[in-house]
Amino acid sequence: MSKGIVLSENSAAHLKEVVRDFNRGPSLLEGYGEGIFVSSGMQTCRVTSTTLDSNNNYPAVVTQWSQPTSAWVDFVAVKLKPANGESLTSGTRYDAYLAGENTTGELVYLTHVQGGGGVAVDPSDMVDSNFPLITQTFEVYRGGLDPSLYPPSATGSCLYQAFGMDNRTLNGGTHIALLPPTTDVRDDYPGGSYSYGPNADRVYIPAAGWNGTISTGTQWRVILARRCNITGIGDKKHLLLARVNVAWPCNVL
Repeated sequence: MSKGIVLSENSAAHLKEVVRDFNRGPSLLEGYGEGIFVSSGMQTCRVTSTTLDSNNNYPAVVTQWSQPTSAWVDFVAVKLKPANGESLTSGTRYDAYLAGENTTGELVYLTHVQGGGGVAVDPSDMVDSNFPLITQTFEVYRGGLDPSLYPPSATGSCLYQAFGMDNRTLNGGTHIALLPPTTDVRDDYPGGSYSYGPNADRVYIPAAGWNGTISTGTQWRVILARRCNITGIGDKKHLLLARVNVAWPCNVL
């Protein structure tokens, strides 16, 4: 016989409300292999079917990338409404905000509008298929400050690759990096030019290992920083980088 706790109908309803009020967004318990779904805030929703309900909502599931397991983790089934009535694609992930519940108690999400539709970016628009995406550590140093004197403003793990070997070559850009989406990294983009501004952040890949100073390291400057949800990769901070300093010998180019 399984063990459990018996709650009255009123107690169960109250517990449901307490949990709902407490939750703020989906998060994974790293190291445990299980997740906790929390409903509010912007989430990533994957469309599971193109069969619409009576309100023209798509069946979907809230999903999140798990860095410890290098896999997507699905949470709860929801309904996804396209913000502009556009057609959504089964299997594609979209950024979306919680709109509320429908009459049957299902959570309904609304695609996040950027440029007229849900944010679902084709990988060919953001990464170069001629090169693999490589996992590496990074450090971000605030532009305008001497990185040998000031500690990094952000650190972590990223994906990066050489960039610009096909017809999307951008003058000045040598590499791209995909960082966690909320990483505070800043460009100083001078509109109309693909060169970095004087206050553009510095990015070291791999991390230089600041311990009061930096004696060496391979450094890039940020030409352009954009957040996007890349199909098959997920929600990322996309950086177009220009290589400005290399610590030879170097195997990250």
